[in-house]
Amino acid sequence: MRIFRIAALLFAALLTAFTLAGPASAAKGGSGNPHFIYVTPSLVGNNLQVDFKEAGVGAGASVDVSTTATFTYELGCINGGSKHPKAANKEAFSVTPTASGSFTANAGGNVVASLTLVAPTDEEILATLECPPGQTTTLFSAYWSGLSITDVTNGITIAIPGTWSVF
Repeated sequence: MRIFRIAALLFAALLTAFTLAGPASAAKGGSGNPHFIYVTPSLVGNNLQVDFKEAGVGAGASVDVSTTATFTYELGCINGGSKHPKAANKEAFSVTPTASGSFTANAGGNVVASLTLVAPTDEEILATLECPPGQTTTLFSAYWSGLSITDVTNGITIAIPGTWSVF
């Protein structure tokens, strides 16, 4: 009989502890199981547009989402004869822009939105390398890589493999 009482007390204590603690998702503002359904990057001019759908955030919940990627470009100097001299005047540069926003989930607990990573302007790119007199700064290649997206509110980050060539 005594063992039955101890077991009943332990069960009641555990039930109380779990009831007070609540489900793990309650720590995330009552959200369910936040996760990205898709992340689709595409080039819009030189910029990288990142379309995404996140589910399980809870109807009407607000989430902060950010995305980042590296924009790498290679410049060199071309002489008047349209030749690229063999001198060490060909260099790679990179920048890592970030885009972010706050979004409200629909009645189904989903966020469908897009963020755009903005590339440097042509003028900004060409200004990063100064060529000797008589030579012209020329862009040889440019691409995006290292894309990731983060639901800052729920602490979820995923990396998106790939390279998106601009030039």
